[in-house]
Amino acid sequence: MWTQYLWNLLLVQTSELIEWAKCGNDYVSTVPTILWAIGASAFAHRLLVSMFRRFMFRRVALWELVLQHLLFVWMVLYSLHFWHVSVGLIKLFIDYCDEEGEILIDEEKLATVNIMQQWVIWLFGVSPLAVYWYTRPRRSSPPIMIWYLTPNTMSRSYILMVKENIAMQLHISVKSQICVK
Repeated sequence: MWTQYLWNLLLVQTSELIEWAKCGNDYVSTVPTILWAIGASAFAHRLLVSMFRRFMFRRVALWELVLQHLLFVWMVLYSLHFWHVSVGLIKLFIDYCDEEGEILIDEEKLATVNIMQQWVIWLFGVSPLAVYWYTRPRRSSPPIMIWYLTPNTMSRSYILMVKENIAMQLHISVKSQICVK
């Protein structure tokens, strides 16, 4: 009995979620919402990781972990609400810009407006993924050291020998000046 109730609830909620995620008339129009959710969650994760840097031997308190997870969920949920409002505003703006005072709109013009809306929505839906990709950490070059300048082992040993020789001469000259005084 209760399994049937849970199954019906799951089906109803899934269909409502799909209807909410649609940005057009067909089921393919749910893809921009999915792309937005993936990009927003990846970018939110990157922001939280940069805010709460963890070091290997640092003990992390439970409240800090709970705070990180709550912030992540909050960022993703409000991002999806922003997405839903943005889709409505995009559709309204394109309808307003395309309106020329005509009372009757033919099928061809309506199809053109729908295609334009879907293009803008798809481009806007990919923007969090683009921001995530653009803000990825880049590799930095290692600092220049003597080993990179002289790859030959003979050159390295010669340089070390010269350094030791100079250090010994400085040490002897400092010693002799101390002894003379």
